[in-house]
Amino acid sequence: MLALDRVDGLGALALRLLILTALRSSEVRHARWSWLAFDGVATFTVPGEMMKGKRAADVIAHRVPPSGAALDTLACAYAEANGTTTTAAELP
Repeated sequence: MLALDRVDGLGALALRLLILTALRSSEVRHARWSWLAFDGVATFTVPGEMMKGKRAADVIAHRVPPSGAALDTLACAYAEANGTTTTAAELP
């Protein structure tokens, strides 16, 4: 993690998010801001169709409660992608 802190770019932030959330790499690469909700508690919800077993009819969404470090990483990724300075509290 210390080495990742010294690397600029979205790739390093994506790897950091993957480590902090234990999501699959494809779920991180294809993530959408709409998957992040702040309804009382922050929740990162991966839709069932993005899951590994997406061919099964009964695949349900995977909900991940992101840690503070994961939210900070998402804030950095949002800021990098949009050329702004954003904190975790200001995420869409």
